[in-house]
Amino acid sequence: MCVSSMAAARILVVDDDAVTRRILEHALSETGYEVAVAGNGVEALLSLQNDHAKTDLVILDRQMPKM
Repeated sequence: MCVSSMAAARILVVDDDAVTRRILEHALSETGYEVAVAGNGVEALLSLQNDHAKTDLVILDRQMPKM
């Protein structure tokens, strides 16, 4: 199967630092991934529960407010 015909993996980036989120979102998007972002653990859980798209990978900061 041709790689270009495959669906892009979906990555959720979770970090309380907005600059870090933007850098990761930009870098991953430029590489061809579908990227969602969340600013804390609560937002991340809501995103995972409410998003009907499958999330393939979560990249998160270990120390964040609200979890």
